[in-house]
Parts: sequence; structure tokens; C-alpha cells
Amino acid sequence: MNPFTRWWEVTRREFLAGLRRPSNWVLLAIVGFLAWGFSGGAVTVSTGGSGVGAEQPHITSVFNQSMIQCVTIMVIAAWFLAISCGMVVIRDLELQVVEVFHSTRLAPREYVWGKFWGPVGVFAAIWMIFLGFSMFMAHVVRGAGASDVVGDFALGNYLFPTLLFGIPQILFFAGVPFFLGTWTRRPILVFAFPLASILVTMTFLSIWSPSWLSPEANRLLMLFDPSGYRWLNETFLTVDRGVEFYNTAPLRPDMGFLLSRVAFALVGLAAVVAAARSYARRMLAGGVDFRFLRWLRRRRTPVSAPATTSKATVADLGMTTRPIGFWKAARVIARSEIRDLVVRPGMYLFVPLILFQVLSTTVLAIGPFNSRILLTSGALAVSQLNTLNLLICFLLLFYTVESLHKERSRRLHEIFSSTSVGTGAVLLGKTLGNSVMAAFILLAALIGDAVMIVWQQL
Repeated sequence: MNPFTRWWEVTRREFLAGLRRPSNWVLLAIVGFLAWGFSGGAVTVSTGGSGVGAEQPHITSVFNQSMIQCVTIMVIAAWFLAISCGMVVIRDLELQVVEVFHSTRLAPREYVWGKFWGPVGVFAAIWMIFLGFSMFMAHVVRGAGASDVVGDFALGNYLFPTLLFGIPQILFFAGVPFFLGTWTRRPILVFAFPLASILVTMTFLSIWSPSWLSPEANRLLMLFDPSGYRWLNETFLTVDRGVEFYNTAPLRPDMGFLLSRVAFALVGLAAVVAAARSYARRMLAGGVDFRFLRWLRRRRTPVSAPATTSKATVADLGMTTRPIGFWKAARVIARSEIRDLVVRPGMYLFVPLILFQVLSTTVLAIGPFNSRILLTSGALAVSQLNTLNLLICFLLLFYTVESLHKERSRRLHEIFSSTSVGTGAVLLGKTLGNSVMAAFILLAALIGDAVMIVWQQL
């Protein structure tokens, strides 16, 4: 087998494995519902040139598809590519199969690039399904009954936004988490990147536009926005150009924006190159980073003389053991579960989404006659009770079941079951550890509610 064949074999197997992962099926269901919702005209370019009986903005135009795709890829790719690409090397290390791979002629760079392109190929295939389903829903299912918002079919209206906005984001949000996972091998850093990227992009880079912002600074924010929404909005959507323009005119990006898209794509590929180099160095060092080896050399101590042998036996040490008590065992297990939850990837995905859902629903609540609702502790409790109960119970259900099978999945259940800790202490400790997660969500929601009340009063 030549290097290309070995790389292709790793890519092909990772692609087939990705097709069987539940997260990708969840992603497929999400994009399917999005395509069905967008086809009904839920998201269109806002223009004042359309009146009653006049021409409506088409959901199939290149401007409308660009607005949909740049935001959808930003939100979806950042999370799901972090799950599939950022965790792929970490997962192989946990399964202890890396040694098997490298006992063959497979080179580290062939392994790294194959592990990268496999998940990217799965995401690209799901996105192509999304585009195909969007075309089918718009032009076949809803075309006859919603002809006022559905224009003529043009394949470029769907593929050009993917080429301009989608591919740079896919490579960027796949390459950087892949590098973080390969270099640090810590899931907490892998999932901190998409969370920080979405928060900064959605709150600062894409929509932040104070009156004193200069045109040069605004242009700089356009180029640094990974989604590309700010450039699209500031260039074409801020000033209303009429329905006919948005339905028929082509989308022509300027050279600066094109260079920024190429730069995001190159940053993602450069991150994979850096991941391959880091992985190769660790393989040569036996799994230890060269920086750690250099640190050991600097702190080298003289070798002491060998200790004299003794004829004492283990029994002469007089060591004794006794099982720990019920409450102490439960406390130790609970502390271990809390430490494990802190570095669990899902905590950095589900907890922010729950808080965002709870707090944003309260902020956007409108009372009778379009009046603002006065935020009080009672009003907040009533509005957030059902959402918090439902989402936290689902999260507790998932993590409690997963924690009970954690030792078996890590192949430690024989050692864990051979200890003198009782079953009741194990169940209580795991329950208490997972309950801390629920208490943290409630505490964060409480702090957020207090901030909103104080802000409204001020």
C-alpha cells in the first residue's frame, strides 16, 4: 500500500464510522427540520419594496440562501464539527487502538489527515442532503402553492453560498478543534472554542454596530467575522435595494472579503498541519511532548547510589486495611463524578443552550398590547419553571444512565466492582455528583435572573 492508499483507507473507515454515530443522525434530523421550515418563507430578506399583491422576496434567491446558510453553518458546524473532529483522536486514545494503528506502516501524518477528512466528509454529505432537501421542499412540495415566494430554480443560488460562506467555515471549525484535541487531548478545550466563537460572533462581530463606529473599524469586523453575516448585511441588506434586486441580482463579493474567506480556510488547514506535527512528535517521544522532555533535562539530578537490599518481608511492614464508611465512600464517588463532569464535552454544549433558552425566552416575553413585562422573582419563576424542569430532567436522565455505565465502557468495572464499597454508596455518590450539575444550572439561571431584574430597574 502506498501513502495515498493508506490515507484513503483511514478516511474511508472514519467516514463509515461517522455514518453510524448518533450525533450525525441528530444533525441530519436538525437540518431536515430547518430545510422544511425555511421552505415556508420563515426567513426572507426584509425589504420595503413589496406591498399587497406586489412581488415578494424569493426564498430561493442567492441573497436569501446566503443569509440562511451563513448563519446556519455557523451555529451547526461549530458544535457538531467540534464533536466529530475535535474528539476523534481523543476517542482513539481512550479506546487504546492507536498502538494497533501504528504497528502497521501507517504514518502519523496519514493517520491524522485521514482522521480529519473522515468527519469533514460526513458533515459535507449531511450538508449536501440539506441543500437537496431544501430544493425539493421549495421547488417541488411548496412551489405550486407558494409561488409568490418561490422563484425559478437555479442551482447556483444554493451552491454559491455554500462555496462562499460554507466551505471556509467548515474547514475553520473542523481544523481548529481538531488541533486542540490532538495537541491538548482535553475535551474541555475542544468545546470551549466553539462556545467562545459563537458568543463572540453572535454578540460582537456580526451585529455590534454603535453609532460612533468608524467605517474602517466596521470593515475590519466584516473581515474577522467567520460567518460572513456582517459583510452580507452591511453591504447589501442594510440599505433596501428593492425586491427585484434581491430576487434577480447576482451576489458579487469584493476582493477583501474573498481573501478573508480564503484566510479562514487556510487557518483550518494550517491547524491540521500543526496537529499532524504535534502528533508525530509525541509518537517519537513515546506519547510525551518534547517540551516535557526538555524540562526534565534541565532539572536533571545526579544519580544516587543504589539502596542496600533488605531481607524484610511485606508482613514485617504491619500494614492493615479496612473498608471506608458509607458516607465517606459516597462523598469520594460524588467528588469523582463532579471532576468528571467538569471535563465532559456535553457540559459545554447543553448547559449554555439550556441557559440561553431559559433567559432569552424571558427577555423576549411581551405582555398584552405589546407592552413589556415587568420582571419580578415571581414572574421569572412562573415563566421558567416548565422549561427548567423539562430540560434539566432530560439532562439528568442522560448523565445518570451514562455515569452508571461509565466504568464498564472504560473497561474498569472489574476493578471497580472488586472494591469494598457498597452498592448503596455507589448509587448515592453518583446521584449526588449529577445533582451538582442541576444545582449549577439553577444557580446560573438565578444569577441571570437577578442581573435582568437589576438591569430593568436601572
